Amino acid sequence: MKDEAGSLKKYPARGRVGKGMLIMKINRAVVVTLVFVIFLAFAAGCGASKPVVKSVAPKMGFPGTGFKITGTDFGESQGKSTVHLGAKTVTVSSWSATNIRASVPKDMAAGNYSITVTTSGGTGKKVSLTVEPVFTGSSPLPAMMNYLKSKSVDKTGMSFSVVATSKIDPNWKLDKAIGASQGTSYFLFHKDSGSWNIVDYGTNLTADQLKADGAPSDIPPTKPAGSSSSSPRSSSTSR
Repeated sequence: MKDEAGSLKKYPARGRVGKGMLIMKINRAVVVTLVFVIFLAFAAGCGASKPVVKSVAPKMGFPGTGFKITGTDFGESQGKSTVHLGAKTVTVSSWSATNIRASVPKDMAAGNYSITVTTSGGTGKKVSLTVEPVFTGSSPLPAMMNYLKSKSVDKTGMSFSVVATSKIDPNWKLDKAIGASQGTSYFLFHKDSGSWNIVDYGTNLTADQLKADGAPSDIPPTKPAGSSSSSPRSSSTSR
């Protein structure tokens, strides 16, 4: 088009400008998206570490026996993290970054099982725990006799006695067996539905272990705190 003087008017190439602005917006969106993806990848890399399970103690127990898992990167609190014994999710009594306390489910069948710890960082390596059969009786004595028989312990001349019965909950007892071939060993019992069940057994049941087993606080440990005696499960006479 011409102006009044007959000169051609110059107009900006609006189509080209609009197209250029659109390209710039698209490029900006791509950059923002890439930054966001990189951020997510970085955040994932800096997230919770996979739990490291180093050991479990004891390595053998009965339904109801408490056990302690030692390791690292468990997290300061349990949150949504879980502990499995085989396919069963177990009840946790305490949780820290390096230690977890739980117990064998009361309906757990005898057998060898894997313990796994799962957190937001993943699932740690497996450790093994052997669950003993249920030993029960109308009184503690038959349960003790049957357990010792299952371990081929010579019961000749062996004596049995009560160490303590809880006054807080009389359904809990601690008994002991003394024999020439095995020395002194202790049995923790809990009465359930009229029957006395062995919950734990060993040559040394510490206060921490009794607490993990769920025993009342007035059931005494078999060794004083700080004793250097070996763990009952590591002792050759304990299981």
